[in-house]
Amino acid sequence: MSPKVRFSFYESVLGKCALVWGGEGVLRNFLPFESPSETQNEVLHEFAEAVETGLNKEMQKVVSKLRLAISGAKVDFNDVLINKSNWSPFNKKIYEYTQSIPTGSTTTYGFLADAIGHPNAFRAVGTALGKNPLPIIIPCHRVLGRDGSLRGFSASNGIITKQILLRLEGCEVQPPFIGYDPLESSDFLAKSDPRLAKLIKLVGPPCINIPRKVQIFEPLSRAIISQQISVKAAQSISRKLTEEFGKKNGNLDIERIFKARHEKLKACGLSENKAQYLKELSKHARDKQLPSGGELKCMSNSEVVDSLTKLKGVGKWTAEMILIFQLGRADVLAVDDLALRKGHGILLGKKNHESSREQLETYAKRWRPYRSAGCWYLWRLNKISLMNDYLTEVG
Repeated sequence: MSPKVRFSFYESVLGKCALVWGGEGVLRNFLPFESPSETQNEVLHEFAEAVETGLNKEMQKVVSKLRLAISGAKVDFNDVLINKSNWSPFNKKIYEYTQSIPTGSTTTYGFLADAIGHPNAFRAVGTALGKNPLPIIIPCHRVLGRDGSLRGFSASNGIITKQILLRLEGCEVQPPFIGYDPLESSDFLAKSDPRLAKLIKLVGPPCINIPRKVQIFEPLSRAIISQQISVKAAQSISRKLTEEFGKKNGNLDIERIFKARHEKLKACGLSENKAQYLKELSKHARDKQLPSGGELKCMSNSEVVDSLTKLKGVGKWTAEMILIFQLGRADVLAVDDLALRKGHGILLGKKNHESSREQLETYAKRWRPYRSAGCWYLWRLNKISLMNDYLTEVG
């Protein structure tokens, strides 16, 4: 007896996607999660009875269209049989109208609400699109906020994926959050490094989401907290500090940290030294002695490192994290990062190997001028599911 629900993976510029279908048409299109294994878990969580199979002729045509559409080509999906049995009448209206938005065009949540006869339901429209079962076929990435902002996107890597899709279609959208093109960087790295090419095939372009406004106190505080302890321990201390000294938006209150006694900071899990470093950092922030985001953006990489490492408790590694994740610099290699060196060992096919600083630095020369993107891929390899998928891929 043949299975009622089937699924199959297919490759795209975004990484490995998964298409789910049954006898009454296409049910679901999954854009890549953090690894193909996680994408498969999502498929089976939603469709427990689904069986992985090859693509039949009809689904081969659908996948060919999906690959072209993801790459930015104009594609007509009107002849694709879609199973709409689980769509509510409201969602059906939204999805069918969204499907009519042409490639290279965008609309807004408010306009969509007007178009379906519910002018005040723009939030409900957003909620429905957040549950879109068929991204790309139903191009919800073409729906923006009233001010042209990208807002949300329910696929893995969120608005970064949305931005990439729109740019592939030739839409003029907000400039990239990072200081380089993710697609250009992944294409360059794939051509420069055959090992990395196999990883890029699984997960697509790098998705580094940097803030539009750099607030230096928060990332420096997190870096001080995280030094030489596990991620879990750092998260626990950060949570306690936020509960004790946080503002409503979840950020630490600089004034309250400055005025706090060492004993109260240590009670949250900080060491004596870290409590002192955090106090001194808050004093610098309070007295406006920290470099502003605008000032940092005007500095070279080495100038940023020199400026930040003058602060007690801030080392070269911390400054490099600011360069990569706050300023979006393209060519940074944090050789002191243990997870990075472990990721490099995995890239070389050695599961429990940690490369030396010198080995990583020599190997990463081929990644210039996109070593930051190379770092992103190595950090991702520390995730067990992706590590196993990659090692299976390379054999």
